[in-house]
Amino acid sequence: MRACEVALVQLCAGPDPTSNLHRASEWCAKALDDGAELVVLPEGYAEIPEPDRAPSCIYDPDAPEAGAALAPFVALSRQHPRALIILGGVPEAIPGERRHHNVCVVLHAGLVAARYRKIHLFELDIPGQPALSESRRVAPGREPMLVASELGRIGLSICYDLRFPELYRSLVAAGAELLVVPAAFTYTTGLAHWEVLLRARAIESQCWVLAAAQWGVHG
Repeated sequence: MRACEVALVQLCAGPDPTSNLHRASEWCAKALDDGAELVVLPEGYAEIPEPDRAPSCIYDPDAPEAGAALAPFVALSRQHPRALIILGGVPEAIPGERRHHNVCVVLHAGLVAARYRKIHLFELDIPGQPALSESRRVAPGREPMLVASELGRIGLSICYDLRFPELYRSLVAAGAELLVVPAAFTYTTGLAHWEVLLRARAIESQCWVLAAAQWGVHG
């Protein structure tokens, strides 16, 4: 892994994709203009719907550049062809399915260089709070994803994956030098576990770990 300038974009996304994407692309552009060679956006950068609402910002895997969630970043990637942009988690349509994938998309030189479909889906039911069940709307992925780049070999994951060390062991065994964890942890679980789990994955894997997160109140 060679030394490089890295930017982690932290957002407080809400249910309005237009507003979210404006902020996300603005910060991404600033990071690239400032010399970042690797920019990571958090899970849900384009939209965090209200509870029990399906996302509206779903992209077609056969035409990703045409979807609102990817289009501004594809344009930025073309303007900065040496940089990598990692879009932390965005809904990807599954033909003939009511559910979608939650996908981490890697852009390079204006093209989709890799996609990782989130394997471990989040389920949480805390008394007095809305129950969260990702599997109601999201189909799990099946394959870990390692990206070979000029910067080094990058292992991809999303949010709740962080709790499953075997995923990161498999990525390191395949040659990962850097692990990326874009996320939208809840306040309750984040307060208890976010930092300590990131440190654990770095220590046990002997890898650099980059984690871009959401912050603030959503909905």
